[in-house]
Amino acid sequence: MKDLPEIRKEIDTIDRQIVELYEKRMQMTAAVAEYKIAAQKEVFDAERENAKLESAAALTRDDANRQGAKDLFGHLMALSRKQQYRMLDEHGCPPVTGFGILEDKEISKTGHPAHPLRLYRDRTEAWQALETGQERFLLLDTEENGSGSETLLYHQLLEHGCYILAKIQRERTCFVIGKEPVYVRGADRLLLSVETREGSASIGTLLDHFCYNHIEVLRIDSEAMRDTETADRFYFEIRGHLEDSAVQNLTGGLKADAGWFQILGYYRFLIER
Repeated sequence: MKDLPEIRKEIDTIDRQIVELYEKRMQMTAAVAEYKIAAQKEVFDAERENAKLESAAALTRDDANRQGAKDLFGHLMALSRKQQYRMLDEHGCPPVTGFGILEDKEISKTGHPAHPLRLYRDRTEAWQALETGQERFLLLDTEENGSGSETLLYHQLLEHGCYILAKIQRERTCFVIGKEPVYVRGADRLLLSVETREGSASIGTLLDHFCYNHIEVLRIDSEAMRDTETADRFYFEIRGHLEDSAVQNLTGGLKADAGWFQILGYYRFLIER
Protein backbone atom coordinates (compact mmCIF):
# COMPACT_ATOMS: atom_id res chain seq x y z
CA MET A 1 0.00 0.00 0.00
CA LYS A 2 1.28 3.47 -0.89
CA ASP A 3 1.73 5.90 1.97
CA LEU A 4 -0.38 9.09 2.13
CA PRO A 5 2.35 11.62 1.12
CA GLU A 6 3.09 9.57 -2.02
CA ILE A 7 -0.62 9.40 -2.95
CA ARG A 8 -0.99 13.16 -2.44
CA LYS A 9 2.05 13.80 -4.61
CA GLU A 10 0.47 11.83 -7.47
CA ILE A 11 -2.80 13.75 -7.00
CA ASP A 12 -0.90 17.04 -7.18
CA THR A 13 0.67 15.93 -10.47
CA ILE A 14 -2.74 15.04 -11.90
CA ASP A 15 -4.20 18.36 -10.69
CA ARG A 16 -1.45 20.29 -12.51
CA GLN A 17 -2.31 18.40 -15.69
CA ILE A 18 -6.00 19.17 -15.21
CA VAL A 19 -5.27 22.90 -14.86
CA GLU A 20 -3.08 22.88 -17.98
CA LEU A 21 -5.82 21.12 -19.97
CA TYR A 22 -8.46 23.45 -18.56
CA GLU A 23 -6.53 26.50 -19.78
CA LYS A 24 -6.12 24.92 -23.22
CA ARG A 25 -9.85 24.22 -23.32
CA MET A 26 -10.70 27.82 -22.42
CA GLN A 27 -8.40 29.03 -25.22
CA MET A 28 -10.41 26.92 -27.63
CA THR A 29 -13.61 28.28 -26.12
CA ALA A 30 -12.39 31.78 -26.92
CA ALA A 31 -11.86 30.68 -30.52
CA VAL A 32 -15.42 29.31 -30.58
CA ALA A 33 -16.68 32.67 -29.30
CA GLU A 34 -14.81 34.53 -32.05
CA TYR A 35 -16.42 32.27 -34.64
CA LYS A 36 -19.90 32.75 -33.18
CA ILE A 37 -19.44 36.52 -33.11
CA ALA A 38 -18.46 36.54 -36.78
CA ALA A 39 -21.24 34.12 -37.76
CA GLN A 40 -23.81 35.76 -35.44
CA LYS A 41 -24.61 32.42 -33.82
CA GLU A 42 -26.19 31.88 -30.41
CA VAL A 43 -23.87 30.97 -27.55
CA PHE A 44 -26.08 28.24 -26.12
CA ASP A 45 -26.52 25.06 -28.14
CA ALA A 46 -28.57 22.59 -26.09
CA GLU A 47 -28.26 19.72 -28.58
CA ARG A 48 -24.47 20.01 -28.68
CA GLU A 49 -24.18 20.22 -24.89
CA ASN A 50 -26.45 17.25 -24.22
CA ALA A 51 -24.52 15.15 -26.72
CA LYS A 52 -21.26 16.23 -25.08
CA LEU A 53 -22.48 15.18 -21.64
CA GLU A 54 -23.49 11.75 -22.88
CA SER A 55 -20.19 11.22 -24.72
CA ALA A 56 -18.23 12.26 -21.62
CA ALA A 57 -20.16 9.77 -19.48
CA ALA A 58 -19.54 7.05 -22.06
CA LEU A 59 -15.77 7.55 -21.75
CA THR A 60 -15.72 6.45 -18.11
CA ARG A 61 -14.43 2.97 -17.36
CA ASP A 62 -16.19 2.72 -14.01
CA ASP A 63 -19.98 3.14 -14.10
CA ALA A 64 -19.79 4.75 -10.66
CA ASN A 65 -18.05 7.73 -12.31
CA ARG A 66 -20.61 8.32 -15.10
CA GLN A 67 -22.68 10.91 -13.26
CA GLY A 68 -19.56 12.58 -11.90
CA ALA A 69 -18.19 12.93 -15.44
CA LYS A 70 -21.47 14.51 -16.58
CA ASP A 71 -21.41 16.93 -13.63
CA LEU A 72 -17.78 17.84 -14.35
CA PHE A 73 -18.40 18.56 -18.02
CA GLY A 74 -21.62 20.36 -17.22
CA HIS A 75 -19.62 22.74 -15.05
CA LEU A 76 -16.89 23.08 -17.69
CA MET A 77 -19.43 23.99 -20.37
CA ALA A 78 -21.07 26.49 -18.01
CA LEU A 79 -17.68 28.19 -17.55
CA SER A 80 -17.17 28.17 -21.32
CA ARG A 81 -20.56 29.78 -21.97
CA LYS A 82 -19.85 32.43 -19.36
CA GLN A 83 -16.60 33.34 -21.13
CA GLN A 84 -18.39 33.47 -24.49
CA TYR A 85 -21.13 35.78 -23.16
CA ARG A 86 -18.45 38.06 -21.73
CA MET A 87 -16.60 38.16 -25.05
CA LEU A 88 -19.83 38.94 -26.93
CA ASP A 89 -20.37 41.90 -24.62
CA GLU A 90 -16.77 43.09 -25.10
CA HIS A 91 -17.30 42.99 -28.87
CA GLY A 92 -20.38 45.17 -28.62
CA CYS A 93 -22.84 42.34 -29.23
CA PRO A 94 -25.43 42.78 -26.47
CA PRO A 95 -27.39 39.67 -25.53
CA VAL A 96 -30.98 39.22 -26.60
CA THR A 97 -32.86 39.46 -23.31
CA GLY A 98 -36.46 39.73 -24.44
CA PHE A 99 -36.89 42.81 -22.23
CA GLY A 100 -37.00 46.39 -23.49
CA ILE A 101 -35.99 49.47 -21.53
CA LEU A 102 -38.71 51.86 -20.45
CA GLU A 103 -37.66 55.49 -20.61
CA ASP A 104 -37.87 57.52 -17.42
CA LYS A 105 -40.39 59.88 -19.02
CA GLU A 106 -42.78 56.94 -19.46
CA ILE A 107 -42.76 55.83 -15.85
CA SER A 108 -40.96 56.65 -12.61
CA LYS A 109 -41.17 54.93 -9.28
CA THR A 110 -44.56 56.60 -8.73
CA GLY A 111 -45.69 56.52 -12.34
CA HIS A 112 -45.89 59.02 -15.16
CA PRO A 113 -45.36 62.57 -13.81
CA ALA A 114 -48.77 63.61 -15.12
CA HIS A 115 -50.45 60.30 -14.36
CA PRO A 116 -49.38 58.77 -11.03
CA LEU A 117 -49.86 55.03 -10.72
CA ARG A 118 -53.10 53.94 -9.18
CA LEU A 119 -52.83 51.72 -6.12
CA TYR A 120 -54.96 48.58 -6.34
CA ARG A 121 -55.84 46.52 -3.30
CA ASP A 122 -58.28 44.21 -5.05
CA ARG A 123 -56.26 41.85 -7.24
CA THR A 124 -59.19 40.80 -9.41
CA GLU A 125 -59.81 44.44 -10.26
CA ALA A 126 -56.09 44.97 -10.91
CA TRP A 127 -55.76 42.07 -13.35
CA GLN A 128 -58.90 43.17 -15.15
CA ALA A 129 -57.57 46.72 -15.50
CA LEU A 130 -54.39 45.39 -17.13
CA GLU A 131 -56.22 42.91 -19.35
CA THR A 132 -58.60 45.55 -20.74
CA GLY A 133 -55.87 48.16 -21.22
CA GLN A 134 -57.43 50.48 -18.68
CA GLU A 135 -54.02 50.59 -17.01
CA ARG A 136 -50.64 50.16 -18.65
CA PHE A 137 -48.93 49.88 -15.26
CA LEU A 138 -50.32 49.84 -11.75
CA LEU A 139 -49.29 49.58 -8.13
CA LEU A 140 -50.44 46.40 -6.40
CA ASP A 141 -50.68 45.91 -2.65
CA THR A 142 -49.61 42.32 -1.95
CA GLU A 143 -51.53 42.10 1.32
CA GLU A 144 -54.96 42.70 -0.15
CA ASN A 145 -57.71 40.97 1.82
CA GLY A 146 -55.10 39.34 4.02
CA SER A 147 -53.91 37.06 1.21
CA GLY A 148 -50.49 38.66 1.04
CA SER A 149 -48.38 35.67 0.03
CA GLU A 150 -45.81 36.73 -2.55
CA THR A 151 -45.92 33.17 -3.86
CA LEU A 152 -49.58 33.69 -4.72
CA LEU A 153 -48.69 36.94 -6.51
CA TYR A 154 -45.99 35.16 -8.55
CA HIS A 155 -48.50 32.46 -9.52
CA GLN A 156 -50.94 35.13 -10.67
CA LEU A 157 -48.25 36.90 -12.69
CA LEU A 158 -47.85 33.71 -14.71
CA GLU A 159 -51.59 33.21 -14.96
CA HIS A 160 -52.19 36.73 -16.33
CA GLY A 161 -49.00 37.16 -18.36
CA CYS A 162 -47.66 40.07 -16.32
CA TYR A 163 -44.25 41.30 -15.16
CA ILE A 164 -42.76 43.19 -12.21
CA LEU A 165 -41.18 46.61 -12.89
CA ALA A 166 -40.49 47.63 -9.29
CA LYS A 167 -40.73 46.26 -5.76
CA ILE A 168 -41.45 48.98 -3.23
CA GLN A 169 -40.99 48.52 0.51
CA ARG A 170 -43.37 50.71 2.47
CA GLU A 171 -45.23 49.71 5.61
CA ARG A 172 -46.27 46.82 3.37
CA THR A 173 -44.65 45.57 0.19
CA CYS A 174 -46.11 46.82 -3.09
CA PHE A 175 -45.24 45.95 -6.69
CA VAL A 176 -45.40 47.93 -9.92
CA ILE A 177 -46.95 45.52 -12.43
CA GLY A 178 -47.46 45.67 -16.19
CA LYS A 179 -48.27 43.45 -19.16
CA GLU A 180 -45.06 44.29 -21.04
CA PRO A 181 -41.61 42.65 -20.56
CA VAL A 182 -39.83 45.95 -19.85
CA TYR A 183 -37.54 47.39 -17.19
CA VAL A 184 -36.52 50.80 -15.89
CA ARG A 185 -33.02 52.19 -15.42
CA GLY A 186 -31.41 50.99 -12.23
CA ALA A 187 -33.04 47.56 -12.34
CA ASP A 188 -30.88 45.09 -10.42
CA ARG A 189 -33.19 42.26 -9.42
CA LEU A 190 -34.82 39.44 -11.37
CA LEU A 191 -37.63 37.06 -10.57
CA LEU A 192 -37.24 33.65 -12.19
CA SER A 193 -39.89 30.95 -12.39
CA VAL A 194 -38.56 27.40 -12.76
CA GLU A 195 -40.49 24.14 -12.95
CA THR A 196 -39.34 20.56 -12.52
CA ARG A 197 -41.17 18.01 -14.65
CA GLU A 198 -40.89 14.33 -15.42
CA GLY A 199 -37.75 13.85 -17.48
CA SER A 200 -36.26 17.24 -16.57
CA ALA A 201 -33.37 17.95 -14.21
CA SER A 202 -33.87 17.73 -10.45
CA ILE A 203 -33.97 20.85 -8.29
CA GLY A 204 -30.48 19.94 -7.07
CA THR A 205 -29.11 20.10 -10.62
CA LEU A 206 -30.93 23.39 -11.24
CA LEU A 207 -29.45 24.88 -8.08
CA ASP A 208 -25.99 24.02 -9.41
CA HIS A 209 -26.47 26.69 -12.09
CA PHE A 210 -26.79 29.34 -9.38
CA CYS A 211 -23.65 28.06 -7.63
CA TYR A 212 -21.54 27.75 -10.81
CA ASN A 213 -22.32 31.36 -11.74
CA HIS A 214 -21.96 32.82 -8.23
CA ILE A 215 -25.48 34.20 -8.29
CA GLU A 216 -26.76 35.97 -5.18
CA VAL A 217 -30.16 34.45 -4.39
CA LEU A 218 -32.25 36.78 -2.23
CA ARG A 219 -35.38 34.69 -1.86
CA ILE A 220 -36.75 31.27 -2.84
CA ASP A 221 -40.45 30.40 -2.89
CA SER A 222 -42.09 27.21 -4.07
CA GLU A 223 -45.48 25.66 -4.72
CA ALA A 224 -46.51 22.08 -5.36
CA MET A 225 -48.45 21.71 -8.60
CA ARG A 226 -51.50 19.47 -8.71
CA ASP A 227 -53.16 17.77 -11.65
CA THR A 228 -50.38 18.77 -14.07
CA GLU A 229 -47.19 17.21 -15.41
CA THR A 230 -45.27 19.72 -13.28
CA ALA A 231 -43.95 18.29 -10.02
CA ASP A 232 -42.95 21.59 -8.39
CA ARG A 233 -42.60 25.24 -9.30
CA PHE A 234 -39.91 27.44 -7.78
CA TYR A 235 -39.49 31.21 -7.76
CA PHE A 236 -36.02 32.70 -7.34
CA GLU A 237 -35.46 36.38 -6.63
CA ILE A 238 -31.84 37.16 -7.48
CA ARG A 239 -29.59 40.20 -7.55
CA GLY A 240 -28.00 40.94 -10.92
CA HIS A 241 -28.33 42.55 -14.32
CA LEU A 242 -29.97 40.78 -17.22
CA GLU A 243 -27.10 41.57 -19.58
CA ASP A 244 -24.39 40.21 -17.23
CA SER A 245 -22.54 37.16 -18.55
CA ALA A 246 -23.21 35.25 -15.30
CA VAL A 247 -26.95 35.93 -15.49
CA GLN A 248 -27.04 35.07 -19.19
CA ASN A 249 -25.24 31.84 -18.42
CA LEU A 250 -27.65 31.07 -15.57
CA THR A 251 -30.76 31.63 -17.67
CA GLY A 252 -29.32 29.61 -20.56
CA GLY A 253 -28.63 26.68 -18.27
CA LEU A 254 -32.07 26.83 -16.65
CA LYS A 255 -33.77 26.95 -20.05
CA ALA A 256 -31.90 23.77 -21.02
CA ASP A 257 -32.38 21.78 -17.83
CA ALA A 258 -35.69 22.86 -16.32
CA GLY A 259 -39.03 21.49 -17.38
CA TRP A 260 -40.09 25.09 -17.91
CA PHE A 261 -38.51 28.50 -17.31
CA GLN A 262 -39.60 32.14 -17.47
CA ILE A 263 -38.40 35.54 -16.27
CA LEU A 264 -41.24 37.28 -14.42
CA GLY A 265 -39.53 40.60 -13.92
CA TYR A 266 -36.37 42.67 -14.13
CA TYR A 267 -36.89 45.46 -11.63
CA ARG A 268 -35.70 47.92 -9.04
CA PHE A 269 -36.12 47.55 -5.27
CA LEU A 270 -37.10 50.78 -3.58
CA ILE A 271 -37.57 51.67 0.08
CA GLU A 272 -40.01 54.49 0.85
CA ARG A 273 -40.25 55.84 4.35
